[in-house]
Amino acid sequence: MAVSQRDETLGMITLSVESQSCRVGLLAVNKFARRDGIGKRLLVRAQGWCFAQGVFEAIVVTQDRNNAAVRFYRHCGYQIKQENHVYHFWPV
Repeated sequence: MAVSQRDETLGMITLSVESQSCRVGLLAVNKFARRDGIGKRLLVRAQGWCFAQGVFEAIVVTQDRNNAAVRFYRHCGYQIKQENHVYHFWPV
């Protein structure tokens, strides 16, 4: 899903259904359009799509250091269900 205005993409969200959960893969808003409610509109529309699929749980994964994202999802009614530590290894 995407929100556009005058041929400019202002935001987008990707979703997938896994088991009985809807998973938000990516939520992005154009930096010039932030704090205008676009992220929340996208999330609400995504939740509506999930409900239409018969899925009533949504999962979002984000880094705990991404304070803006954590605040945003909490503001939208999400709560922390689980914390995982993921370590990346890139051979040099």
